[in-house]
Amino acid sequence: MKIMLNNIGKIHDVVLELNGITAIAGENNTGKSTVGKALFTIFNSFYHFSQRVEKTKFSQISMSIRDIFEKFNPDTSYFINANNITKIIQNNKERYLNDDSPYSVEEILKLLNNNVDNDLSDDDDSVIINKEMAQEIIEQIRHISKISKKQAYMQFLGNRMNREFAKTIVNYHHPDDMSAIEMSIKNNTIRISIKENKIDNVDGLMDLQTQAIYLDDPFVLDEVGKPTGLFLNNMFTRMRSYARSQFSPENEATHRDHLKACLQEVPDDDMKSAIQQILVDDKIQKIIDKIDGVCHMESRQKENGGSEMMFFEEGKRKIPTENISTGLKTFLILKQLLYSGHLEENGLLILDEPEVHLHPAWQILFAEIIVLLQKEFGIHILLTTHSPYFLRAIEVYSARYHIADRCKYYLAELEEEDAVFEDVTTSTDKIYQKLVLPFEKLQRMIYDEEK
Repeated sequence: MKIMLNNIGKIHDVVLELNGITAIAGENNTGKSTVGKALFTIFNSFYHFSQRVEKTKFSQISMSIRDIFEKFNPDTSYFINANNITKIIQNNKERYLNDDSPYSVEEILKLLNNNVDNDLSDDDDSVIINKEMAQEIIEQIRHISKISKKQAYMQFLGNRMNREFAKTIVNYHHPDDMSAIEMSIKNNTIRISIKENKIDNVDGLMDLQTQAIYLDDPFVLDEVGKPTGLFLNNMFTRMRSYARSQFSPENEATHRDHLKACLQEVPDDDMKSAIQQILVDDKIQKIIDKIDGVCHMESRQKENGGSEMMFFEEGKRKIPTENISTGLKTFLILKQLLYSGHLEENGLLILDEPEVHLHPAWQILFAEIIVLLQKEFGIHILLTTHSPYFLRAIEVYSARYHIADRCKYYLAELEEEDAVFEDVTTSTDKIYQKLVLPFEKLQRMIYDEEK
């Protein structure tokens, strides 16, 4: 897998290989996180995309039928089975949506009348189902049905990228230049053109079967299961909210929202039992054993005011997530992702400076776990780092577990205003020279003061 970024964020022109573990090291503000954000956005926008488009169209059509029915019947207690109507229409489009057929309106009228029920009240309310209503429904369904996958993807991707990049996707030093992202997977290539921070064109649509997980903040674990203030009491309102949210910019998930949703899936006892059986598989058990060497804790849920709250058990002790050290949170997140099945074989794991909250000894252990994830699951891993301990551990363990040939190392630097990346896979000393330079300065300062 390769990714090319041209004029994105601080990056002028970069091509990176991601066929195992790809490590990017460099000073702050050199465009390292830009690569991860771009990868996450594209990867997860293409994840089961065709299926999600069709699902969203179904929800939107169903919502439109319900809205139009309520428009014509604002005071009735009758209920219309919009989902059933949508299913029948989508399975018989020629019958109900044929432009040349004079019977489409009559067919819709019959369908509407057959799917109206009064389950909410015993009142004999009058209900309006007429040709005007049927015609409006037909026009709305046709409008939704004509939205192409390419249109949907461009809108969806644009919304997500603007959320990830705070509406500043294009390199702000070259705002008038055309920007592009290109990602190659096997024999398929996705090319995205961006102009004035908007998606200008997309070529090479494809459906990806694995998703990306992006971890840059262990404190997200504290928020899992906490109330967000977004609870909606009415069932129909929730359904409408979901349908409307699919391509609306204000509701598109960031990588942090996505990680939180993945962590939300805490296995219950029955599921835990099933997972324990799966863990007999050596390749999973090996990684779990490494994590348990640091934190032998198991996730649990409890009811708290209508929401599911996460806590952890260590022996007989119950520990709220807020009381767990930041370093342990990092290990527990990986463990939780393994339990929930979100770390998929051949998937993508993005780690932005994972060593920040880890003692050097834990940095080395975390590096071993990362190498094992790649070796056993074939996960593509992109990581950024400032730590010579962590980077050296990646090198040592990748050699020990015989995957050194699947590792690439890049040094990120600034050239004038633009971030550039140098492939230093065969000369990683360049990275260490950069990382130890501050210590050398400090040593010279101490030496000069002692003279």
